[in-house]
Amino acid sequence: MEYEVEYDESIKSRFQLVNIHPVVLVTHSENWLVLEVCLVAPIFKKQNKTREEIVRVFKDLVIQGHHEKITVQTISELSNISRKTFYYHFPDKTKLIRWIFRYELGSALAEQCSVSDLIFLPGDSRLEYPEIPYYARTPIGVRSLDGSRFFRILGSYLQDNREYYRQVVSNRSFSNFIRYITALYQQAFIGDVRFVLGGRMLPQESISQLGRYFSNAAIVNYFDALIHSNSDLRCLIPEDFSNINHESLSGIIDGHFAKSVNKFSFFES
Repeated sequence: MEYEVEYDESIKSRFQLVNIHPVVLVTHSENWLVLEVCLVAPIFKKQNKTREEIVRVFKDLVIQGHHEKITVQTISELSNISRKTFYYHFPDKTKLIRWIFRYELGSALAEQCSVSDLIFLPGDSRLEYPEIPYYARTPIGVRSLDGSRFFRILGSYLQDNREYYRQVVSNRSFSNFIRYITALYQQAFIGDVRFVLGGRMLPQESISQLGRYFSNAAIVNYFDALIHSNSDLRCLIPEDFSNINHESLSGIIDGHFAKSVNKFSFFES
């Protein structure tokens, strides 16, 4: 049996071509076996030594709790760099905090998830770093998703960096971090809503509202537990309910359309 193989340029654009190697993506449809071959990198550029040192120094200072002393000058001196070098890598401390979260979680996702499951921001996103994966979407059916792997990775990452993020989230000077996180994952869950819809139609406002509701319920829950409890974030969601977020999302959407079908069936009878 012969198959026609076409190169899809759009796939390559989702990845930064570093340490390039070939990847084959296989898609099954009703009468076709689609092979998409591209050259991609499953992980972005490794941060350089200077960035590593800036991150190490900053995280140490945050954990120590000396927030009023965490100035660019202090970070630069302890990193043995000039202020100019700091600003070359990071415009300000806010961007540094965002970079730490995105880079470290993105590294964990790239190491532990299939390339085809990794989700990146579009290149024109105001949320920055489109080359770094920030989410993993794992299909388990035509209109079903399994989010348990992503939340295990997120929980493990936050648990390993618990004191750092406890300080970041609870300190007023870093208060916009949670707003950034919620905006980031609203994008991911809006994509999840569209996947579960699978071609079924909902008003855009309803899609956005569902995305906001489920992202806030899922993501903010971790940071709330991080601050206000001693629960192990690696097992915050019980194993038997590891996919509760996406099963709930699917149930609500399927239930909505089932009610619509029943309503029209009633009038037809």
